[in-house]
Amino acid sequence: GTQQEIILKIVLCAVGLNVSFGIWGLLQERILTQTYDGDFFEYSYGLVFINRLFGLILSAFLMYHYKITWVSSPLWEYSIPSVANMLSSWCQYEALKYVSFPTQMLAKAFKMLPVMLMGKFIHNKSYESYEYIAASGVGFGLYIFLNSAENIDFKQNVFGDPESINGAWCGVALLFLFLFFDSFTGQWQTRMFQIYGEMSPLQMMLIMN
Repeated sequence: GTQQEIILKIVLCAVGLNVSFGIWGLLQERILTQTYDGDFFEYSYGLVFINRLFGLILSAFLMYHYKITWVSSPLWEYSIPSVANMLSSWCQYEALKYVSFPTQMLAKAFKMLPVMLMGKFIHNKSYESYEYIAASGVGFGLYIFLNSAENIDFKQNVFGDPESINGAWCGVALLFLFLFFDSFTGQWQTRMFQIYGEMSPLQMMLIMN
């Protein structure tokens, strides 16, 4: 397409991505912090299952609606990022049993750095020193923002209950695992798109779910 069409597509994708993640974050916080008949929703597996189920249905519908061409590729290559994606989601939800929601957001703020490290490991990418500094700076800036806007208590879980030191460290460990699996998933998907250049993101989404 023309340069304007490409720019418009990038803008639409960026807006759609931010709106989707914004809604997803709000719903996630609401589901996990609100009570239902006096009880909190604590079933991480249930959230992961519903997430994958609706992703499967939506991607299948869009593949059929837009008549996307199926690109032949080994199914085992999808199993690796699919399992990693599932584990990252589970670690993310499970961590909220031990840490607060702002603490989880703070961990996500540092996602750029592990993504770069995983890119170096999987693709042997090279990054300049200033890129690592910039990634760390973004995370630190978000920490300042969250710290000024929220009362971050590392000894409190998402339900507002005080957590033991061991529990807090368990939550931190789960957040580290979340960052590891999430970074791995994205970089492995990038690898597959490079190998199978004609593959649609909807095909990736369908098989991953």
